[in-house]
Amino acid sequence: METRTVEQVALDNPIILTQILKQTSAPLKTARLVSTFWNDLVLSLPNSKLSLKLGHDNLISNTEEDLILFFELCFALDARLAKHISATSIRGRTPLYSFATKLMHTCDKFSDTVQILDVSIAHEACLSPVYQVLKNCCPNLKQVRISCTFLPVSNSGSDDHAVSRDLVVGKKANLTGFAFTSTRVTPRVPKLIEAVVAAAPNLREAILPWGIYPDFANSKFLTSLKISLDGVQPNRPGLVDRNLAELTRMLTQVSDRLEKLSFRLKFFEFKYLRKMFRTGFRFPRRMPKLRKFRNELGDVLVSADFLRDLEAMPVLQTLVISDRLRRSKSLREILQNVCDAENNFFANVTKLVLMEVHDPRLVGGLKTAFPNLESLKVDTYDEMDSDGRMSKMGLGVVLSACVGWERLKCLNLALPMYPGRIGDVIEALMDSRELYTHLKTVLIRTYSESHVLHHVAEDDMDRFIELLIAMNGMEEIVISELYFSNKSAENLDAFMVSNNMLRSKFRMINTDFPYEADQDNCDEDFSSRNMRSNNPTNVNVIT
Repeated sequence: METRTVEQVALDNPIILTQILKQTSAPLKTARLVSTFWNDLVLSLPNSKLSLKLGHDNLISNTEEDLILFFELCFALDARLAKHISATSIRGRTPLYSFATKLMHTCDKFSDTVQILDVSIAHEACLSPVYQVLKNCCPNLKQVRISCTFLPVSNSGSDDHAVSRDLVVGKKANLTGFAFTSTRVTPRVPKLIEAVVAAAPNLREAILPWGIYPDFANSKFLTSLKISLDGVQPNRPGLVDRNLAELTRMLTQVSDRLEKLSFRLKFFEFKYLRKMFRTGFRFPRRMPKLRKFRNELGDVLVSADFLRDLEAMPVLQTLVISDRLRRSKSLREILQNVCDAENNFFANVTKLVLMEVHDPRLVGGLKTAFPNLESLKVDTYDEMDSDGRMSKMGLGVVLSACVGWERLKCLNLALPMYPGRIGDVIEALMDSRELYTHLKTVLIRTYSESHVLHHVAEDDMDRFIELLIAMNGMEEIVISELYFSNKSAENLDAFMVSNNMLRSKFRMINTDFPYEADQDNCDEDFSSRNMRSNNPTNVNVIT
């Protein structure tokens, strides 16, 4: 009888591997190599997050000769590794024949096994093999994600492949998640999207490019819909900025069951949106289940009565509104109308995100409309408002505007700049210490690249200690881009240690200054100090 070592017995114990897998950083690829038993357990997980990569970074190169090695690999491959297939075609690095061959062969060979398909392509021609896979293979797909980064073209449309017939995809009864993003709309894109939607009656989540509004009449289970304007550049006029009645039609089809609705803006060419401003778009009259609404297209999707639109969402819990285009006064007008309203329109909303707000009075005026708010995020990047004036979003006034939200637990601020001196920062934080009696989390950061290294003088140190004591009841305090000299940081650390304060929750005393620092010359703007160092009149000659 074969004698087994202690190590072999341990490796066959599923409890050990189970404990390892509970660690979020556990590398599953490495665990598979430990033993045959561990490999079987990892591959038997319902969601191992392992994927079979077919792209340019695969060990097999993209030459014709090496495709033979790819076929040999497929003969020996454990089918369970093909549950999740990831295929990438990078412009100039992945030939079409290589991408198409690997994708179609793998999906055909492991057709019944594939559950997740991730495709990232840079050539429109690569949509053909993707379509063939969806048409002829993989009936058990649960998720499909297609990302297209097509180069912009002229309006002549010379590189487009005409699609004169409708596309048909094999039925995908298990498909619940479908995401299609594209930087350019071509005739082939909407046809493929429409075919997938028609083949997936149990679709629950969908992400679509702006301007493509498929027929969701048979999507009885759709609860999450995201429309993404991802740098879309149409190759023919009117494809993207066509009549938004089609969008209304699509939303009306799913308005009674949607729980999440998002309009996202990543990158755009302003010339394609110019005609879309102030469309007068109206949302469906009733969205009874909508819990989360995100609108980053403030100029495009704003009606004359935005309050009425929001009232059509009676169970709304999360609201994100933004004027990411920063070209008009839409967001300002929306917030002013909400502030002027006398009723608690949004008593159910517990999370509010405002992007590109430049008047803190509008933030403070929302307390009546949002009495039960628990989480507030204010994200202002630009130093100038839509009128070309300096933003009023200073640290002190924004914090003061939030005082009075007694149910607020999380405050997240991203501001154009901080006060220049540490004493002013401390005062801004101290003036609103009433907030810290009920807040659990404070997250503050700045978009300013004008870094300052602070030395806390004796007078300011006492105030800083008062601030630490006032904040000590919270669970997490993060203030980024606030840099201290080593001596100041040591003094503050010593105080926290001597008073048994949990140092890990005070992530606001940073010493890793991003530039070479003069520790004796703090509280100065780095760029200004750098300019003075190059000025001959400020050179100190030591004799």
